[in-house]
Amino acid sequence: MRPAAFPEHLVILGGGSAGWMSAAYLDRTFNRPGDRRLRITVVESEAIGRIGVGEATIPSIRDFARFIGIDEATLMARTSATFKHGIEFEDWSAVGESCFHPFEALDTAMGMNAGPSWLARWSQGVAGSFADESGIQGRLARAGLSPKRLIDPDYSSVLPYAYHLDAEAYGDLLAEIARARGVERVVGEVVRVRQKDGDILGLDLGDGTTVDGDLFLDCSGFNALLLDKALKSPFLSYADHLLCDRAVAIRAPLDPETPIPPMTRARALSAGWMWRIGLQNREGLGYVYSSAHLKPVEAEAELRATAGLADDVPARHLTMRIGRAEKAWTGNVIALGLAGGFIEPLESTGLHMVEYGLEMLVRYFPLSGVNPEARDRFNDVVGQHYDGLRDFISAHYGLSGRRDTPFWQAATSPEHMPPRVGALLGLWADRHPSSEDISLQRTLFGHASWQHILYGIGKPGAAAAANAARWVAQPGAHLPHLEKACADITENLPSHTLWLEGLATLPVQRDGW
Repeated sequence: MRPAAFPEHLVILGGGSAGWMSAAYLDRTFNRPGDRRLRITVVESEAIGRIGVGEATIPSIRDFARFIGIDEATLMARTSATFKHGIEFEDWSAVGESCFHPFEALDTAMGMNAGPSWLARWSQGVAGSFADESGIQGRLARAGLSPKRLIDPDYSSVLPYAYHLDAEAYGDLLAEIARARGVERVVGEVVRVRQKDGDILGLDLGDGTTVDGDLFLDCSGFNALLLDKALKSPFLSYADHLLCDRAVAIRAPLDPETPIPPMTRARALSAGWMWRIGLQNREGLGYVYSSAHLKPVEAEAELRATAGLADDVPARHLTMRIGRAEKAWTGNVIALGLAGGFIEPLESTGLHMVEYGLEMLVRYFPLSGVNPEARDRFNDVVGQHYDGLRDFISAHYGLSGRRDTPFWQAATSPEHMPPRVGALLGLWADRHPSSEDISLQRTLFGHASWQHILYGIGKPGAAAAANAARWVAQPGAHLPHLEKACADITENLPSHTLWLEGLATLPVQRDGW
């Protein structure tokens, strides 16, 4: 990269969701019509397939789409999107039991932490589910309601929400937008990476094309062709804490008689868990499992049997690299998406980590050449974010009451629990979680989310319940207010099915980006 200079040419290796999200976001950030400060080129190979199974998202995708300039009707129509209130976990605590992790937090909705009240009521044997005593979103999801009305503004509602969407179509939409705004696309396969003194100089393609650049984004998926293969940057595996390293995915036709549920369903199976996601045009199913406990043919058979799928519906098998780059920004290369790291898809964090990485890249962008301190800070905050997600996901397994298969015996073993998780669970053995307990400066899953897993998949500690019963003056005093809020909002929300039918009547933008 030219010393002490804003980069003239940014080269993104890899298309798909991560590559085109990066192109669209950085173009929107640095370029304006008639004032293009940053030339952006995406290099992608049509011979390399896209992963494209990350179909569940979290609410941050709405801010991303709004920033890019996509209206909500276009986003949902072009990606066959449906709404998501949260995740229903089935058979995690024990076979036959379920819990719900919503996007809402009662702390912000009513200004209170519902944990002490629920613990006190649990000690008395009168508590309902934690989700139903700390909010209303689980009930809306189970009732099949949309999170918003058709007349509500784009990306707005009284409740946070996300989408289920076709990840490949999402990448295609962003590619269309980015190219219409001036981003270049080069098709070809990289046969040589030219480098000097720890920096990438350019890419040589199989057809003789050369693409030189000042700054490179590695969005080449699990292969990490630039960061890993070329620069040999170390990778930190999470295999000691997260055992699931394989997935088998199936795209199945929808049952026309069954409404599409506005939530992700995650069902624990013998060696991992199964996702079930309804889009407008199909259903996505998959089994995330441990290859140490199940063979691919066995995983596919269990998935088909559990979901009731015939053998003629094709399946796709995936190997996942679970962990993160030690330094996602090395030299003049920044790895985003699967190239930079991946936490298994349990809480739908894949696209979010691309969004977060881009936000931090803009914050620490080489405005006058690569600033080593800014690069180090980027690596610190992105690494901490990944580690925080690892801790939260690992707790889903560690808190489970399942011991009925070799996988669940291993996954619930304390030896696989990250030290920070063990410390948090020890802290919460005699008290409820609070915001001060999370040490990370910025975390995706705060104490409210931890409570849903701690009191949903797991069980509260006897000391915590006893202390809450001793100190909470009026357990459940907020419940009448919660019931009224639920009744008021339910009265005004259409069904998920009705909202999707109304979506078809809204205009969709097809050009003029």
